[in-house]
Amino acid sequence: MSAVPWWIGRQARLALLLACLLAALLALLSARTDVFSAAASGEHNPRSWCGYVPPALASVPFGEVRQLRATLLAVMEPLSPVRYAYGPVAPDVVWSDNPPTSFSSRRTSGLWPASYEMRTWATDPRLAGTVEDVVADVFLFTSSSQANRFYARAASARCHQAGIARLAPPPRRARLLTWVNPDAFTQDDVFVLSGARVYRFSLVPPHQRDHQVPSAEQQAAFTRIEDLACGIPALALSCLPRA
Repeated sequence: MSAVPWWIGRQARLALLLACLLAALLALLSARTDVFSAAASGEHNPRSWCGYVPPALASVPFGEVRQLRATLLAVMEPLSPVRYAYGPVAPDVVWSDNPPTSFSSRRTSGLWPASYEMRTWATDPRLAGTVEDVVADVFLFTSSSQANRFYARAASARCHQAGIARLAPPPRRARLLTWVNPDAFTQDDVFVLSGARVYRFSLVPPHQRDHQVPSAEQQAAFTRIEDLACGIPALALSCLPRA
């Protein structure tokens, strides 16, 4: 009986290695849609921001996620008929500015992380023919105490490049934040706390890359997004009419 040529054994090992790599790739692709859901729900270790790890979102039936979406849609739809990005987001989006992700199709528990974000281009009322980037977020946590701690940290200047934080003028109960986002644009955020929910409304005015925004323009931007937040009925007590 003749010996098996050496190169046949080598080919067999190579084929086995390629098969293993293909199986690993298929497994990764099949699990890819669960990456956001796992991280947002606290199943994996989320990223730390200056030593702070945001709390996990509440896990809710998909119908409640749709309700969160409807809440934001009521105030975002009048700005523009089209949202260029939308979907669930992890709480650390308030630092990372990562775009929303698509929903996972593989949820064995039937529960989903309770958040939603919408992004749209809206006409800038000050400048004809220009648009500004408007973002709305809602995060639902498991308790009001968790929401309160996240609210205080998210609206602080800490971990926000060139961040400047302050309270909204009375009688509105909101926190204002100006910072330079990871795309190097100056961004204005308004945070409002409502029970176990935290809302964030953001605006990036046109032509505000890499330079200081005049205070009058910044205040006008805050007024617009504060008014946007006040269009949500749950925030009515935080948004009494200005004197």
